[in-house]
Amino acid sequence: MRNRNAKARDRPAAKAGLHPRNPHRDRYDFAQLIRSWPELAPLVAVNAYGDPSIDFADPVAVQALNRALLLHFYDVRGWDLPPGYLCPPIPGRADYLHHLADLLASCNGGVVPCGESVRALDIGVGANCIYPLIGHREYGWRFLGSDIDPTALASAARILEANPGLAGAIELRLQRSPSHIFQDLLEGNETFDVCLCNPPFHASPQEAREGTERKWRNLRKKRTLSNRC
Repeated sequence: MRNRNAKARDRPAAKAGLHPRNPHRDRYDFAQLIRSWPELAPLVAVNAYGDPSIDFADPVAVQALNRALLLHFYDVRGWDLPPGYLCPPIPGRADYLHHLADLLASCNGGVVPCGESVRALDIGVGANCIYPLIGHREYGWRFLGSDIDPTALASAARILEANPGLAGAIELRLQRSPSHIFQDLLEGNETFDVCLCNPPFHASPQEAREGTERKWRNLRKKRTLSNRC
């Protein structure tokens, strides 16, 4: 077992490289999050550094953390996912949106445009509906979320139903043609200020599988090392 000073040197600092407006730049305040979402409490334990944390290889714990973050920072309630669907990392998704806001500001005299006059198309909104949820809460933008998966859209719709104030700002639409993005989806002369998506950055299905397997191996290795300390 390493001594306390060595652990202190290795302890992760605040998240480096995140956008200045990202509220998740600091390490998770689990005491604060538990006050917002008490169900998180039994999933939090002291890690190898002597700090409260969760097992990030446990999907149940990660979903509970996301529920707490969404409730505490964005007043989003009833967030849940069907089994097997992507559970996104909230800090990274928020960062994407803040950089996107800067991109819009570059075309708006350096001022980030806020409010319902800004309309965004989220291509592949997914079961988690994460970009519209954060984007509307942070900037007041309106969203159209599209997906080719009816189950994913049904999950996103349940989240919106649990948050009545979001229903008028976020619309969901099924893309019935998997080979198309805009065609057969948009109506009339619909226009958007910005389109965003969360594509898999892989050259092939095999590369995607290998990347997923590598992440899981790393998570299992970290869990084993933590248990030994």
